[in-house]
Amino acid sequence: MNKITIALLGLFLSGIASATLPPLSAEAQAKADAAKHKGEWSKKVAAYELCLAQNKTVDRYLQKHNKPKPVADVPPCQNPGPYVPPQA
Repeated sequence: MNKITIALLGLFLSGIASATLPPLSAEAQAKADAAKHKGEWSKKVAAYELCLAQNKTVDRYLQKHNKPKPVADVPPCQNPGPYVPPQA
């Protein structure tokens, strides 16, 4: 019972603390947007690297087992390129 009470009290207090935060300044908002943009780019890089690793694994498997490469409409891996910060 005490654990539930403490948990509810903690949720209540965290709700009050988050409700009283001031809005972000323009500079802080710009930093947050830049961080979000870089995070999206990082996800694209991770997907690209995963695609390359999967292709390499398939090629090794097919070569090891002397199997022909199957004909499939698989799009090639798309390199996102170097990181370019968003324009202000």
